[in-house]
Amino acid sequence: MRKIEFNEKLKIWCVRIILTLLCILMIAWIFSNSLKDSTQSGQQSSQVTEGVQDVLETFKPDLSLGGKTEQEDFYILHKLVRSLAHFAEFALLCALVTWCVRSYTKIKYFFAIPLPLCFGVAVFDEYLQTFTAGRTQELADVLMDCLGACAGFAFALASIWLAGVLLRYIRQKKTLSDGGRD
Repeated sequence: MRKIEFNEKLKIWCVRIILTLLCILMIAWIFSNSLKDSTQSGQQSSQVTEGVQDVLETFKPDLSLGGKTEQEDFYILHKLVRSLAHFAEFALLCALVTWCVRSYTKIKYFFAIPLPLCFGVAVFDEYLQTFTAGRTQELADVLMDCLGACAGFAFALASIWLAGVLLRYIRQKKTLSDGGRD
């Protein structure tokens, strides 16, 4: 068994603290978006949609998303941008939570925590919107949040596995180059 030095323990605790803070900040950011009234939320997502539309028009000026008018195309793109925002923010949240939980434990069943936690955040996030003017709960948003969380979880698990493979490879190379001395 490898002896862990003080500097290595300090690095581990720094990573734990940073990941914990990032999880807290991400949840706070998600909730802060839900506490914006319908006008603020609509303006924010419309601005993002306009930016996406500008980028799309750079590559394909005559792009139509199936709407009969430009306004209908904008509405379709707006709905897509909002859905992708839900997906992306929960993918990032679940990846952060997975890495965070894993940094605290080596127990194989650590993976039982991130998804239920993120699903709970998604449900509470939609519930929060009922206290905001002009906002309602949307089951479709919860489902998109949960899909994003699943994608983030899969990404985080793959990255944890890859990091483990790389660390074992590096340690094996080091052991061979040291002539078996540890």
